[in-house]
Amino acid sequence: MNLNYNLFLLTYKKYFPNALLPTIEFLDWFIGFVEGDCSFTIVKRGDLLLVISQSLDNINILYYIRDNLSLGQVIVNSKTNYFPRFVLQDFKSIHLICLLFNGNLVLPTRNAKFIHFLSAFNEKI
Repeated sequence: MNLNYNLFLLTYKKYFPNALLPTIEFLDWFIGFVEGDCSFTIVKRGDLLLVISQSLDNINILYYIRDNLSLGQVIVNSKTNYFPRFVLQDFKSIHLICLLFNGNLVLPTRNAKFIHFLSAFNEKI
């Protein structure tokens, strides 16, 4: 399957002209990772979030994602230290994620959840 990152990369460069672009290899890996381990979340008040949770043992994966995308934040619950999360929620980040995943997801269930998320994003803008 040939994945298309052109619109994502062009928009990323527009939003963050001084940042290094994520590599194609990272984007390939990230899409596969998200297929298995992510949540496209629509909060009741209409906010959109991409959330990836991992065990504390795998927190480095979340930092790897954050550092390669130069987006989002890693959040650790200070009370329990369990299930750190990588979260994207600002408009530019959500827009970029929509461009990255649109047409590039393979699994039908994940794609259906993304399409619902994408529809909410389109309504918001």
